[in-house]
Amino acid sequence: MIESLGRTKPPFLARLLHDAAFMGPTIVFRGETTKILQKAGPFINLHFVPWSQKIYNQERSPLPFYKVRYAIYILNSSVAGNPRIALQSAPLELKLQLMDLYASHHEATAIEPMLQLCNTQDAGIRKAARGFMLRYFEGSAKKARVGTIKLPGGVEKTAVLYLGARQQAYHAVKRTLEEVTHGDYDRTTSAKKLALQLFKAWDRLRDTRWDILFTEAYGRYREGAVEEAVAMYRKVLANNPNARQKELMFPAFMTLAKRDLAAKKMLDAMRLIRILSQLATIPALEADLYYLLGLKEEAEGDRAQADHWYKAALRKNPDHPWALAAHRTLSPVPVKPVEEWQIGAAVAVSLLGLLLAGCYLGFRGYRP
Repeated sequence: MIESLGRTKPPFLARLLHDAAFMGPTIVFRGETTKILQKAGPFINLHFVPWSQKIYNQERSPLPFYKVRYAIYILNSSVAGNPRIALQSAPLELKLQLMDLYASHHEATAIEPMLQLCNTQDAGIRKAARGFMLRYFEGSAKKARVGTIKLPGGVEKTAVLYLGARQQAYHAVKRTLEEVTHGDYDRTTSAKKLALQLFKAWDRLRDTRWDILFTEAYGRYREGAVEEAVAMYRKVLANNPNARQKELMFPAFMTLAKRDLAAKKMLDAMRLIRILSQLATIPALEADLYYLLGLKEEAEGDRAQADHWYKAALRKNPDHPWALAAHRTLSPVPVKPVEEWQIGAAVAVSLLGLLLAGCYLGFRGYRP
């Protein structure tokens, strides 16, 4: 039964086996219980980390005292008990739960791996990690533990024996900030603001990196390597959506959109038009895009969603002839699905507008 639980790994496994390891009828299986917990995975931290930080008197509360010792042993003896490995291997939802857990309980061993996630390429994880990291600096700070140590030769010296999690987080942030800024930062501030300085320094470096890639991509486009330039542009937009002068990406995306149209790759052309509408705010272009999306939804039988897109097109361009006609003729009575040639014709009209817009934007030139 214990082995079957270990294979299924239910959410309550850690709590159940933790209790079973100290119950009379099941205590004889503690060895098997321990092996299963050590191989269970990072989710066991959700139960054992809070337990590992509890404090009980051994004489007054022997059972809770030994349960705490057991929790510490499981975390120290299992691979998943290492915060660095747990955060690397956990799926997204569990990763967020673990960061919340480590920050709430001020788990000192999780400071370094969480600080690394504060600069990860995934914007969602990066934002969440930064919020959890700042939580280390909330609340009252525990004083450092000072004691006497013996140096070689029998010389005694007073030294810091232990730093609390908040102090360790402060030193980790300060050390990283020194490396990133080469010492050029405001030292006369709080620990929390020191972390915010680090996050801004990272963001500046990241933006600079994508500015460099943008410049390289623009050069590749001017050399005729359009597909390579677009692939590089996509990386820039994915990591820095507000890239400066991003309208200069317009001609490269437009070239591929026209190529997809010629090859009758309608959906690929529409995806490129969607990107083009984000690169430059052109109401007529956005109206064409919404009209094309409406045609696609109508072809797939979703008439309500199709009408939604036709109305969106009319909000951008009230005089859009095709969107106006499609909105008027759309009714609950089933009609023949839109043919591919109709979508192609619509894309062709849209790309004429793109050509004019692209010529205008292209002649503006590159101004770094």
